[in-house]
Amino acid sequence: MASQDPAERVAQELAEWLELRSTQVANAILESVYRPRVVEPTTAETVAYFRPLLVNPDNTLNEQGKAQVIGQYGAQGYRDLARAVAKSLKAEQEQPPEPLLPTPPGGA
Repeated sequence: MASQDPAERVAQELAEWLELRSTQVANAILESVYRPRVVEPTTAETVAYFRPLLVNPDNTLNEQGKAQVIGQYGAQGYRDLARAVAKSLKAEQEQPPEPLLPTPPGGA
């Protein structure tokens, strides 16, 4: 192959670079358009969602909910969720109860 004129070589490299970059940019845009938007819930939101599923109103284990969570998330997923719910329940029990009536001014 005969050597190219330096200007032609630069023009060819620039054209190849532009083609590559435009393809990369187009692919990135298309990928972001079709990728679902996923927002990770906070721990509090996760606990609020899964607590009724895992814990009955009398604070006993909901066996049906447990089976459902294990079926959807596996044993490790259940373990992580159960730990988060248990930690939340423990924190609730350690908090002093709020008074039902406000304390009158000047004490009891």
